[in-house]
Amino acid sequence: MILNGFLLEEFAPLFGIEIQGPAIILAPLGMAAVTTILSSLITIDDDSSYYRSVLNDAKKKRKNEVKDYPGVIIVEIDGLAYEVLCEAVERGEMPTIKE
Repeated sequence: MILNGFLLEEFAPLFGIEIQGPAIILAPLGMAAVTTILSSLITIDDDSSYYRSVLNDAKKKRKNEVKDYPGVIIVEIDGLAYEVLCEAVERGEMPTIKE
């Protein structure tokens, strides 16, 4: 906040704005409050709102029937070699994974 106040004090005159006295601290506080309120209302950068939307869509499309046959789950782990994965499965370090 203090750094923002100093930056405002230095760069505001370039735009014809004069900030003096307690406004050097109050202006950044006000900017932070407005940003916090707007970002919480709009949730532009909120990943959870995206996941909530995807989950709600999935729930709408989901059928209520329970499947009693096995399925396939594909997981990508960057940097994990196939041989290393096979060794971990053989040693029993990954008991829930089958080849």
